[in-house]
Amino acid sequence: MREQSLRHRLVYHRYQRFPFLIPRRNVASGEQACPPLSDDAALRIASDLTSLGVRGTFKVVGEKARVLQQRGRTDVIQALGRHCIGYHSDWHSIQSVPAVSAQPLGLLEGADDFERRQSGGFRDVARIFAVTPACYGQPGSS
Repeated sequence: MREQSLRHRLVYHRYQRFPFLIPRRNVASGEQACPPLSDDAALRIASDLTSLGVRGTFKVVGEKARVLQQRGRTDVIQALGRHCIGYHSDWHSIQSVPAVSAQPLGLLEGADDFERRQSGGFRDVARIFAVTPACYGQPGSS
C-alpha cells in the first residue's frame, strides 16, 4: 500500500509540474483541453534542456500539436523540435483510449484498430513538427 501511495504522489507531482503533458477536458468546469500557460511551460522546459546541451524526448499528444499550431506558437514547436518527438495518442484520455478499444481484439485486429483511430493524430504530430515521431507512449495508466 505504501508503494502505491508513493507512486501516486510522484505521478501527481509530475503532472502538476508539467501540465502540458496531459491535455485535460472538463466541460462542466469550462477547463480547456490545453491551457495556454502549458505552452509556456513546454517552451521553458525545452529551452532549458537545450541550453544545458541535453536532448529530451517529448511525447506529444495530437490535440496539443494542433492547438500549438492554431495558436501560432511556432516558438514552442521549434523549441520542442530541437529534441526527440514522440507520439502520445491523438486525444490522450478521451475515450476510447487505445488500450480500451483494442482490449477485446486479437493482435492483427488490434493493430488495425490502433492505426484507424490513431493515424490522424500521428500524421498531425509528424506534419506540425516536421519529423516522424520516434516513439509511442501509452496514455494514462492503461
